[in-house]
Amino acid sequence: MIGNVITGLLAGIALGAFGSGSGAIAVPLLILSGVDPMEAKGSVLTSEVVTSTAGGIVHKSRGNFKKELSTSLLFGIIGAFLGAYLAGYVPVKSSKIIIGIYEIFAGIVLLAVIPRNIIDVDHNRGYHYAIFIGLLAGFVKGFLGTGWGPVGVTLLIILGALPKKVVGSSLFARVLISGTAALTYLITGHVLFSVAAMLCLGGLLGVLIGARLVTFIGESQLRKIIGAFVLLLGVYVLYKALG
Repeated sequence: MIGNVITGLLAGIALGAFGSGSGAIAVPLLILSGVDPMEAKGSVLTSEVVTSTAGGIVHKSRGNFKKELSTSLLFGIIGAFLGAYLAGYVPVKSSKIIIGIYEIFAGIVLLAVIPRNIIDVDHNRGYHYAIFIGLLAGFVKGFLGTGWGPVGVTLLIILGALPKKVVGSSLFARVLISGTAALTYLITGHVLFSVAAMLCLGGLLGVLIGARLVTFIGESQLRKIIGAFVLLLGVYVLYKALG
């Protein structure tokens, strides 16, 4: 129980700071603690409905929100439903291997972001790219229970969107996208409410800490710390799955 609260705390810090990395941290940690991969994904997605709402409110109060960007990302709801539906057809061992490989990829991406000037939130330019990114990130999120941040947030930043605007805007979209995927897992009986509750307990505190940390630690530094942690988690999950 305490372990799940700590997992939620770590995931919440990542979510509050970047709008990214929460699933990438929580899903593998739950799997390593013995939770079934499908139940781990369903429980994390359920908890994120609460923690993403809290994080979005905090960031919006600080001006880190762009309605047009958040609306464009809502197309991820379609991707999330499809991803969650298809996840039920993947064997447990294969799911662990996929998650491990994805974690390694996500960690590398977080460590090596090279921004481009394609999406400009200040001049409302490039939002059609955000629609595609929302669909892709939503699918990965639904399928793996993680990926909205490392795929969606990271791609938006790589294409030039301002990091703090991306975080706040994506958190509000994430509420509905995680909720859609969580509902699909719930219908198939893959949500552990006791686990989700502990993740929420730690996650709410973590979100406040993460949002506060950004004011003391540079975004690039914190992103590299989380990227390194996610990368190491991926290596360990893959090692355990293949061992």
